[in-house]
This record gives sequence, structure tokens and C-alpha cells, in this order.
Amino acid sequence: MKRLLLISIMCLLLLTGCSFNGNNNTAVVENKNANVSNNATDTTNNTSNVAQILVGVHNDYSTSLDNNSTPLQQTTPSQQIDLSSFTTKVLTSDPNRNNNIAITCSKLNEHIIKAGETFSFTGTVGQSTSSEGYEKANVFTADGDTIKGLGGGNCQISSTLYNAVLAVPGLTVVERHAHSQKVYYVPEGKDAAVAYGSVDFKFKNDLDYDIKILATSSPKEVTIKLIRV
Repeated sequence: MKRLLLISIMCLLLLTGCSFNGNNNTAVVENKNANVSNNATDTTNNTSNVAQILVGVHNDYSTSLDNNSTPLQQTTPSQQIDLSSFTTKVLTSDPNRNNNIAITCSKLNEHIIKAGETFSFTGTVGQSTSSEGYEKANVFTADGDTIKGLGGGNCQISSTLYNAVLAVPGLTVVERHAHSQKVYYVPEGKDAAVAYGSVDFKFKNDLDYDIKILATSSPKEVTIKLIRV
């Protein structure tokens, strides 16, 4: 009887131990499952974070492209169209004459003649005076004599401009005078004499747009360009 009771107690202890171990194992499995679940959640969160980062990078990149492309469209310059160009050779080495030519070219350069406006050479350049930096060089008188006068050389610029004007239909010559002597920097009959207060070179812009004069010079040549603006 005692032996039977002892066996019963031992079985009971064994069964009780198995129950505890089983519960512990179940708890461990559940904890592991919980960890797996948490890891899955973390993975999902990480995936979500990566997606958000990629979207942010895409948005920043798109914004950067937009910001970079806008100034390029706004700063595209408008084109200027060349209408005509004429160059004459400087046939003398007189430094006073070259000085006068340079001053007058600087006064003409970038000058704009609006549509319908009449251009006056002497009105634009003004009187040649020593205060303006002009010096004495050869000029022709109305009688055909050669004398020294302030602004000598200006007629080469007006004649160069005259030939550039002749090449543009829609520019109408209003006033033009020939020299009292032959000049050698333009073909015969293509010169335009100027003298402040007496003779002038004028033309009217009958085009439907404005034009600009570009005037440059060197000791070797004078160049006049007319461009559409």
C-alpha cells in the first residue's frame, strides 16, 4: 500500500513537472513569436521609412530640377538681327584724324533710331570742339580747298554710315551732300559730307521696328553695322 502511494506521488510530481516545462516552452515559443512579430513590425516600419526617404529624395530632386530650369528659360536672350555692315579703310596715319574718328564713333555707337524717326548725323554727334577732345585735321572747304579744322575725319564716318544705310530697304535718305573734292575711302558718288551748322546727313527709319548703329574704328579702318532691335 505504501509502495503504491509512493508510486502515485512520483507520477503526480512527474506530471506536474511536465506541465510546468510545457507551459514554459509555450511561453518561450510565444515570446519568440512575439519577437518575430515585432521584427516584422520593425521591418515594415523600416520599409515605410525607406519609402518616405525615397519619396523625399524624389521630391527634392524634382524641386531642384524645377528651380534649375526656370532661370534658364528666363535668361534666354533675344536675338539681334544684322541688317547691313560697311567698312572703309583709313588711308592716313594722322593721329589727330584718328583721334577724331574714335571720338565720333563712340558717340554714334549703340545709338537707336526708332521706327518712323529721322536720324541726323550732326544732331547726334554735335559740334566738334576741343572741349570734347577733338583736334585739328584736314577738312575740305566748300570751294575745294584743304584746311585744318576741328573734327577732321568725321566725313569718313558719315560716308561709311551712308553706305550701310543704302544697303537696307526701308531706310530713306533725306539729306546727303557730296564733297567738293574726290574722297578715296568710298566709291565715287557714295560719300556724305557733314559740317555742323551747314551740311548734314539724314535718313528716315521707315521700317516698322527700331534699328541700332554699331560704330567701331581702328587706325586701319572704320566699320558701321546696322542691326534690328
